[in-house]
Amino acid sequence: MIHTLKQKIWPSLSPAFLVAGAQKAGTTTLFHYLIQHPQIVAPRKKEIDYFWLDHYYEKGEHWYLDHFPAAFSHKNKITFEATPHYLFSKKAAERIYKFNKNIKIILLLRDPVERAFSQFQMYQRKRKDKSALDISGEKYGGELQVFFEQLKSPDFFRDFDEAIQREWAAIQKGEMLAPYLIAQGFYYQQIDNYLKYFPKEQIRIVYNKNLKSKPEETLNDIMQFLKLKKINWKNFDLKKYNEGKYEETISTEIRKLLENIYEKYNTRY
Repeated sequence: MIHTLKQKIWPSLSPAFLVAGAQKAGTTTLFHYLIQHPQIVAPRKKEIDYFWLDHYYEKGEHWYLDHFPAAFSHKNKITFEATPHYLFSKKAAERIYKFNKNIKIILLLRDPVERAFSQFQMYQRKRKDKSALDISGEKYGGELQVFFEQLKSPDFFRDFDEAIQREWAAIQKGEMLAPYLIAQGFYYQQIDNYLKYFPKEQIRIVYNKNLKSKPEETLNDIMQFLKLKKINWKNFDLKKYNEGKYEETISTEIRKLLENIYEKYNTRY
């Protein structure tokens, strides 16, 4: 009752757009850039995970909207959230459409080979904190929870080449294998799923390499897409966030394998 009353008296801003992925493509950096724009107000947290995690989605729209600031204090501004898993999720696109068929979607893509390697390195960092693995496992559930539990073993998932070969063998059998290093780079299938629900005019594909090499131009292209005023981004903080530096490199053999895989699966994008 109190919750319902709060929604009536202090309605939250509803997101006008979403940054829907991809994982390890720079969504954190883009998020921090966007919230500096004077017409954009930040959500209470970057990743809400509402549209892809069933146990969050079942909480309903009021729960989701509670993650956004009160509308009365941010007149003439818009808000958003950035959840990388929305692109890979098979359920998210339809759920987002049911929530708001007019919402705009930003998809941030990175070279899929480099993306897979960055994801692998992320898990190597995560395994150093077993309590964090427990928290992540409980949050995601399912196959990812099993994976996070396995990650506690010192002999599991230590070698990138082995992890790729193991997943590719599973894919060739028609199986999906967490944490989906290869599969999350199948952008063609993922974008095609969004195009089943949203017209192209509501989707903007942004490339990670452009965000890095020409951030001001890329951001103002996004502003045009969102119909917000262009600003001089040189006056704002454009540092990189969560940018990994790795001692390891991708072997020539595995790089070639991945390039061949993605040439087959991502011919359109």
